[in-house]
Amino acid sequence: MKLIDFKEHKIHYKLRKFFSKPECKAADPKTLKIIFNITYRCNLECIGCCVNARFSPRLGVITKDELTFKEIVLLLQKIKSYGMKKGLNPYIAFTGGEPFLRPDFLDILQYSSSLFGADYVTFETNGTLLSDNHLDIINSCVNNFGVSIDGDEEYHNYWRNPLN
Repeated sequence: MKLIDFKEHKIHYKLRKFFSKPECKAADPKTLKIIFNITYRCNLECIGCCVNARFSPRLGVITKDELTFKEIVLLLQKIKSYGMKKGLNPYIAFTGGEPFLRPDFLDILQYSSSLFGADYVTFETNGTLLSDNHLDIINSCVNNFGVSIDGDEEYHNYWRNPLN
């Protein structure tokens, strides 16, 4: 799998527009920072995976060991309630594995954004499953997000161990 040449792809314009948004709220001292691994499945097999993700190229499934959308909604509501009681603004960072392997990930982002506000929701991705359609929805749900890039193309591909 090769890295995308963003200059030749229309995603380049959308990413530039997206990353020109104001700074995120994670640094605010009244912020309760939550890192939420919503899946341990990943479509890559990175040498140094920090969550010991399981390789699973299957899109559109939720495995029995993952929370359902309804369970995630209930958990997010509890986090919001706890934050309000403590005078803190929850800042939710979704990660995994690869969050885009979940068929409901954009729904999770949209719900989280409606509950906490786009300034308080983010996610990390390896970027291999991002599409123009995703960016249109993401743009309204989060103020920023992270994409893993591990150096130049040769080193990145060595580290990420892509199978495609």
